[in-house]
Amino acid sequence: MSISPGTRLGPYEVLSPLGAGGMGEVYRATDTRLGRAVAVKFLPEEFFGDAERVARFEREARLLATLNHPGIATIHSFEEISGRHLLVMEVVEGEDLAERLARGPIPREEALPIARQIAEALEAAHERGIIHRDLKPANVKLASDGKVKILDFGLAKALEADPASGSSPSLTHSPTVTGRGTAVGVILGTAAYMSPEQAKGRAVDRRTDIWAFGCVLYEMLTGQRLFQGEDVSETLASVLRSDPDWNALPAGTPSPIRRLLRRCLERDPRRRLRHIGDATIEIDEALAGPPPEDRAVSVSAAPLPRPAWRHPAALAAGALILAGLSAAAAWLLKPAPIAPRPITRFTLTLPAAQTLSGLTRRAVAISPDGKWLAYIANDSIYVRDLAGGEARQLTAEPAADLAFSQDGECLAKIPVAGGRPQILAAGSTWGASWDDDGSIVFADSRKGIQRIGVEGGTPRMLFAATKLISYYWPQVLPGRAVLYTEASPAMFNQGVTVVQGLDGGERKVVLEKVFGARYSNTGHLVYVSLSRSLMAVPFDLSSRRATGRPVQLPDTVRIAPSGVAQFDISASGTLVSLPGGPDVDHTQLVWVNREGKASPASPTLRAFSDLRLSRDGRRVAAHLQDEDNDVWISDLSRGTMTRLTFEATEDETPVWSPDERSVAYAATRSGPGRGVFRRAADGSTPEELLAVTDQHSHVMEWTPDGRALVVELQDPVAGTDLMLLDLETRKFRPFVQSRFNDRFGRFSPDGKWFAYGSDESGRDEVYVQPFPALDARVQVSSGGGGQPLWSRDGGELFYRTEKNVMAATVTSRAPLAFSPPRALFADRFELPQVGSHVSWDVAGDGRFLMIAPPEGRTVRQAEIRVVLNWFEELRRLAPAGK
Repeated sequence: MSISPGTRLGPYEVLSPLGAGGMGEVYRATDTRLGRAVAVKFLPEEFFGDAERVARFEREARLLATLNHPGIATIHSFEEISGRHLLVMEVVEGEDLAERLARGPIPREEALPIARQIAEALEAAHERGIIHRDLKPANVKLASDGKVKILDFGLAKALEADPASGSSPSLTHSPTVTGRGTAVGVILGTAAYMSPEQAKGRAVDRRTDIWAFGCVLYEMLTGQRLFQGEDVSETLASVLRSDPDWNALPAGTPSPIRRLLRRCLERDPRRRLRHIGDATIEIDEALAGPPPEDRAVSVSAAPLPRPAWRHPAALAAGALILAGLSAAAAWLLKPAPIAPRPITRFTLTLPAAQTLSGLTRRAVAISPDGKWLAYIANDSIYVRDLAGGEARQLTAEPAADLAFSQDGECLAKIPVAGGRPQILAAGSTWGASWDDDGSIVFADSRKGIQRIGVEGGTPRMLFAATKLISYYWPQVLPGRAVLYTEASPAMFNQGVTVVQGLDGGERKVVLEKVFGARYSNTGHLVYVSLSRSLMAVPFDLSSRRATGRPVQLPDTVRIAPSGVAQFDISASGTLVSLPGGPDVDHTQLVWVNREGKASPASPTLRAFSDLRLSRDGRRVAAHLQDEDNDVWISDLSRGTMTRLTFEATEDETPVWSPDERSVAYAATRSGPGRGVFRRAADGSTPEELLAVTDQHSHVMEWTPDGRALVVELQDPVAGTDLMLLDLETRKFRPFVQSRFNDRFGRFSPDGKWFAYGSDESGRDEVYVQPFPALDARVQVSSGGGGQPLWSRDGGELFYRTEKNVMAATVTSRAPLAFSPPRALFADRFELPQVGSHVSWDVAGDGRFLMIAPPEGRTVRQAEIRVVLNWFEELRRLAPAGK
């Protein structure tokens, strides 16, 4: 189909042809409405014989239009004009990479920045769950200013037929081979850049783009297409059988680039580079300049050495539960020379049936020898030999922290081979470390840092906690010292890292505002910043002080709602972590109906917590648990966000006053204690301090008459109670108080009943008491539950369990009685942060406002990132001993 210049199609005036291929014909045009240049792509006519397929394409095109990255050409719209279906896209000026390669290979100093920009664009799309599927030089535009843009992103997926329909466009397009997309038995893409699994017609994922990236990078450096043939069949045969000619790479190609190419071009996708973002690290290392000895190595003649953790003599390891909430990770601390070895990054994806859990503490650990990986999924401990094999369930006992023994045989007391765990100590355990004598030093946040023998017994107190300061994450250091964190339960991000002798002695603060730092036997303290970046600072054991400036490392790490960074380091130099950053930690607000179907409530992506809807359902007060850690007001009807608090501290659990003119919240300010504040909802008045406590506090509810607040106070020893804060006298009085943990809390719409949670039965259950009498009580949940909500008419009570959103109907009000609880839908939505945080609410129309991961991400992160020989990178980026 040829379009003449000057042709008008709706608002678009065609100016000149830009190109053609299997994906359709492209023309430069003018959008006469906006006066801007656009590219109009007319899609193949055979594509439109199937109305359902057109609808699927439109849905996919909308998804592609959400990609917002400077390295990806923007899709403006998908339209049907005069019976022709077309995509309207950004015009990208400059020559494409195929045209540049026609003149020969690209010098390394020019090729590597191009490759890096390609990798960055692919990473941005992959994080949204979008795969290109047809990456090739012709789809990469090079602007005169050095900027790179990728074209036709994801169109291969959008153009694919529904496998169930049996429809398929022709397989004869050249150079692009198209078909039923990623359906089994049908190939799609451009032959020379197809991955082997794509060429075989098998299902593909983002690793198919990584293969194509390797092909493109190889071609840029050598000037030769990696896989060639006289026709498509021969080219595909070359993809499936021919090995790359590594000797064709220029002699000066840095070893990080050779290593990257080998990882990208692994035929077995299981061995291929898992994340394209890791390619940027290798490219940066090459651009920074390799060490002199690296320049002399020919990777083509010297295969990568076998990692030490694959050696048959590697020691066994185990995992520990302390009081069902186990200990923190530890490793061998005695320095030992480690020969330089290649740094290798890969990602382990958990089986579909497993979802990471236990993220309130530490959910991933590595054995000292780097052989065994342990993680917590589905509230069970799993172990996996990194040298190969499947993960095995070690125990079904609930667990939240992990640590390995130094001898690698057992860790109080769950052998890797399996067995019943021996409970060593009870309490709120936040980390443990093994001493050389086999004893365990562990932190009970309510009591302090203690020591216990490997066979159990009575713990001996080392450092006692107070009401204002708790201790976390102890690590026994060489020289009879222990590294640990001191922090208020109210402000994890304001903690300090301390070193003190195991037998007492001088207490030294070595890092400020750092939670959970770890000592590496390279002579560093390693920790995670609030921005999720992994940091390292040189540390001298003899003087017990930091000896240099903190250095930011390439990896980002997930921070759990409790403030715990999810990473571990082996003594042999293996780093394991849960990937972090906005793609993991950011969430969105969604409306969820009673069947569990979700739809967006706001376009904003932030780390939402503590949701509270206004009566009309238009506004929501929320705590944003990110760098701001403040209270915001979101106007859902307008899609705007307004900041209500501005202190660089933790402001959370906002609640509306009955007249909705004010918001009360709990916050930590400078100085001792925790405050309860209120402020006008429109921000027109300064915040007002209502009360200060020496315990961590959350605001749960405003009484119906507006005269008092229900405030949760967390005593490290006595547990959690619900108190009433009288707004006239500014004094607390008991409300729901027991020797158990009483938390959450919502009044019924008529103000006559109060629903709350208590763990008096051994687990959280939901109860209801009359207000203000509190003289009777009804248990609503069965089998566990929390975060109760009343329907706006008071006829139902909702709550959440580990698996479902539940509802119980009020069947009688005198006396109050409920129907047996029933499941409304599976709770696949984000759980609140640890503690008494309620991250959902219900509107007047019966829909729930909930927190969901961004599109393309699952609720609980299901990937573990592994870096072998990580010490090499640490020593290079943060030299110690200077």
